[in-house]
This record gives sequence, structure tokens and C-alpha cells, in this order.
Amino acid sequence: MHLDQMVVDFAQEVEKGLRILLLEDVPEDAELILRELRNGGVAHISKCVSAKAEFCAALSEFKPDLVLSDHNLPGFTGTEALSILRELYPDLPFILVTGALGEEVAVETIKRGATDYILKHRLFQLVPAVLRAVREAGQRSQRRQAEELLKIQHQQLKTQSEELQRVQRQLEASYKRFARLYETAPIGYTSLSEAAIIVEINSTAARMLGRTRAQLVGAAFTQYVSGPDLTKFTDHLQECVKSHGLARTELALVLEGGGAMAVELCTVRAQEPEPQALLFQTTITDITERKQLEREVFESTANERRRIGHELHDGLGQYLAGIAFRAKALEQTLAAEALPHALEAKELVALVSNAIRQTRSLARGLDPIEVETIGLLAALQNLTTETEKFFDITCLFRCTESALPVDPQTSLALYRIVQEAIHNAITHGEARRIEINLAIDNGRLCLGIQDDGIGFQVASLKQAGMGLRVMHYRARAIGATFDIRSQPDQGTRIECLLPFTASVPTTSELANLQ
Repeated sequence: MHLDQMVVDFAQEVEKGLRILLLEDVPEDAELILRELRNGGVAHISKCVSAKAEFCAALSEFKPDLVLSDHNLPGFTGTEALSILRELYPDLPFILVTGALGEEVAVETIKRGATDYILKHRLFQLVPAVLRAVREAGQRSQRRQAEELLKIQHQQLKTQSEELQRVQRQLEASYKRFARLYETAPIGYTSLSEAAIIVEINSTAARMLGRTRAQLVGAAFTQYVSGPDLTKFTDHLQECVKSHGLARTELALVLEGGGAMAVELCTVRAQEPEPQALLFQTTITDITERKQLEREVFESTANERRRIGHELHDGLGQYLAGIAFRAKALEQTLAAEALPHALEAKELVALVSNAIRQTRSLARGLDPIEVETIGLLAALQNLTTETEKFFDITCLFRCTESALPVDPQTSLALYRIVQEAIHNAITHGEARRIEINLAIDNGRLCLGIQDDGIGFQVASLKQAGMGLRVMHYRARAIGATFDIRSQPDQGTRIECLLPFTASVPTTSELANLQ
């Protein structure tokens, strides 16, 4: 490299000047050396010392970038100075500038770590040697820094690799635990595509359906859903998509051999990596035994209510009827004799008659036998009429069908739901108007109950009351969905939807046939 270019590069690297420590005991020689540096264009800041103590102090205080040293000094040598420098600063350039130096001494000095040596009668070699020494020192420093950085990065990579290996082992162990749990869980797990095709299914769900996993994977889940519940299953998946949360429903699955199993499906929507791909993750819980227990509980409750209703009607009712008969006879006797207590006897007869009417009304509420005898529609009409009479409010019942064939169990459950809804609307909602609607829509029986009460925030209910829970249970017992919506000062609406399959034509079906 040309000297001028070396000077330019050096000037760019050392903008503030090179800090040079000069170890020289002859002032004239020191001046010659510094002049040579100035003439060579080497910007520098120099400090000149001639004794060991001064040299050691200057190393720590002056912090030189380069050391220029004579070889022979009073009580001190350049070789000793080099040893001191290398112990403290292994990379700091050290150039020996001396009057005479034998070849063996020169070689030994270079071996001990000197960067170069220049004879005083050849000072024209000093500037190139200084520039080269500083440049090489910078390169060594950069190389050492790069090596240290590589060591650090290598250690970091090693640490990260060990951490990744540890995490991978944990993930593998976690996956194995999950796989065991997935396969041995007491409830069924399945993943369904957007079209309800079975993508994955665990052994428990396969055993529930009485089929192998190979038979189930790739098959449509709908073919294992009972016919009356297909609409409910479709609505269940749509609800999951719309809500972006957990959706629940209860329906019947068709088993191998034609049997059926009542199950609860809990489904969440999982977004797959592929664009627009949908995956439904569903748990399947066998609730056949629970449904049977619920039926037994409700049947037991119904039987007990029926027994109490019969006791009220046949026991207390007949007893009150006997009292009313005797009171009426007493009233007639007192009236015939024109005694002053005849009017009081007449009031007593009225009170007893009113007690009889209330007892019979209470008996009908506990045991609505008319639901079974006159049908659901007539029973609901009678219920609304009695509600208007006893509570002095407007209570309307509308049905799009003049005849609605519903089995007794479903009829009684719907009647009880309406009865409880009316009670809640009057007692808690302070309603003055209640409307009850019953209709057939898209293969579903739709029951709606709307009131104009004070309403409430449904989300604010930390725990539903007994009445709401019972309505939920009754709806679930007949395979219906139950939904309640309300806002403060906007009343409350209750909807109960269940699959409807009529054994005889409904009014609308007859009209279509005609």
C-alpha cells in the first residue's frame, strides 16, 4: 500500500490524534522522532518519559495508542519496558527505536512481542512502521472482538439449543400425556370440518357409536344424528360460528344396531392455518342415565303434585263443600225465621264458596289434568283466562294451529314452562300484559312468551333462580332449546324451540292439502 494512502486511512481511523508514549532519555533524539512523525502527517499527542516509574505511570494515566521506545536507558531497557507493556496491554503496538541493535537482539525483541524496530539513522521508515503497527493493532483488536463475539454468540446458541431441546422434550412429554388423555378420556372427542365431516375422533367416541375409528373418520357426523335432531345439530354448528364461543346442545345419536343414545355436544370453533378453513372441536358426553334420572325426578314431582292436587280437590275441597252446604242450610233457616244473623250466614257462605274456588284452582295448578283431557291448546287458553281473572292483567294466548297433536309429556312440560313464566312475569317483573304464542315453523314447535315487565340484565344474573333453572330442565327434558332475553324497562321474552313431528296433519298442512 502506498504511504500516502496509508496516511489517509490512518487519518480516518484516528481523527482526534494518535496518543504516543515515547520512552527516550535523549531530548534531541526525542525531538527528531516527533518531527519525523509530524513531517509524515501523523497527527498525534505525545508524552515523553525516560525512567521506569514514569513509564509505568504513563501507561495507566496517559493511556497511549502506541509506544516508541529506545533500547538502552539509564537503569532501564526497552526489553523490560516491552515485558511490562505486554503484561498490561497485550495488543498495544510497541516499536523499538534505537541507535544500534544487533540482529540477535532484534529477533529476540520481536519474539517477546515487539511490533517492529527502527534504527535511528533510518527514521524515514518510522511513519510507515507506525501506520502499519496501528492498523495491524486495530485489525487484531477487531479480530479479537469478533472472536469474543463469536464465542458469546456460540454460547448463546448453545444455551438456546439446550433450551429448545428441553422445551421439545417437555412438548413431547406433554403431547404423549395429551394423547393418552385424549384416547382414555371418559367422554368422546371429535374434530369436524365445516361440512360436519369427521376429521378425527377418539376411541371413547368411537365406542359410543359402536364403530371403529376407521369407519368414522371421513364420514359425515350427521348420519349418526337421529332424524328429528338434524335441524338442532345444524343450528348448533351455526350458533358456534356466530358466537365464536362454546355452544351446547342435547340430542340423540343413532347407534350400531338401531339403538339411540342421549348425548350433550359442546362445540368450539377452531381457526385452522389454511385461509377460511373451519374446524369444529366437539366433546360428546353420554347423558342417557342423567336424562333417565331427570325423567324420574320430574315424574316423581308430577306424581307428588298430582297427589297433593287430588288431596286438595277430593279431601279439602269436599270438606269445604260440606261446610258450604251446611252454611247454606243455616243461612236459609235464619232467613226463614227472619233472624238478624241471616246476613252474616250469607257472607259466610260466600267466603266458603270463594275458598272452594281457590282450592279447585290450586288443585288444577298442581295437577293440570285438563292438559291430558282437553289438550295443550285448550289448557293454555284456560290458564290465560284464569290469570286475567285472578290477577287483573291482560294475558293473551295465540296459536297458528287449531289442532296441535303433542304427546302428554311434552304438553305438560310446555304447560309448566308457561305457568312458571307467567308467575315470574307477575311476581318479579310486575307485568301488566303477557302474550303467549305457539306455532309450527320449519319443522319446529315454537313457544314464545313476552311480557311488558320491568325487565333485567340477563348477563348480570350470577346464578339463575329456581324458576329459571326448572324451566331450563323442563325444556331440556323434552329435547328443546330454551332462551331468555331481557333488558331493563323493555320486558322479557322467553323462547322454547323443539323438533316437531306430528302423527296427524296440522291445520296448515290440511290447508295445503286442500
